[in-house]
This record gives sequence, structure tokens and C-alpha cells, in this order.
Amino acid sequence: MLVSPIFMMQVFDRVLMSAHHETLYGLTMLAISALVILGVLDALRQMVLARAGNWLEQHASGRLIDSTLLDGQPVSQAFQHISAVKGFFCAQSVFALLDAPWLFVFAALLWWMHPWLGLVALGGASALLVIPS
Repeated sequence: MLVSPIFMMQVFDRVLMSAHHETLYGLTMLAISALVILGVLDALRQMVLARAGNWLEQHASGRLIDSTLLDGQPVSQAFQHISAVKGFFCAQSVFALLDAPWLFVFAALLWWMHPWLGLVALGGASALLVIPS
């Protein structure tokens, strides 16, 4: 996630001052490689969570339907609950929960680059927490 700010800082600090095209090409290849790795890891994370939702649906659906029938409630309600849990695993909101602990690492690295960048990151994160979804 820090590829873009670091890339831009390096381009402004190194490439524009020295006008070395080789440095620009090297930085661009590193940035593209890091973004491809980020995309692959994000796709793998999404696939793992989808499989976890499917596994939970397969293993919990029988028990949930049985308990729903014992309680005298309609079976359609059990299917709604199962689909809600599976939808939670496949939704983007679970990614936010998984990424939340990394906020402090991200903000600390941005603070290390420049204190204003860290403050902007913490301010943006605070605004996202305050805004109702």
C-alpha cells in the first residue's frame, strides 16, 4: 500500500534531480512488481475467505437447519442466516477488519517519511471511523 507514496518520493528526489532514465526505469519496475504482488496476495486472500465461507456453509448448514426445525421456525430463516454468514466472509467489510491492525504500521511508516503524511493518514482513518456506513 505504500508503493505509490514511496515511488513518487523517489521520483521527485532522485529522478527529477539527476535526470537518470535508468533510475526511473528501475523504480518503475520495482513499483509494478510490488503492485502485482499486492494484487496476487489480495486475490489469494479473497479466495481463502470465499472457501472459508463455503466450508462454513457446508458444515454448519445441517446443524442450523436441525436446530431451526426443533425450535419450530421456518427453514427459510435458517437459509437466510447461512447466506448472511457466507456473505460476511465474501464481503469487503471483512477485509477492512483484517487490514485494521496494519493501520498503525502504515501510519508509523508515513510518519517516518514525513510527520505531515502521518497526520494526514491518521486524520483520514479517524474520519473513516466517524463517518457512518
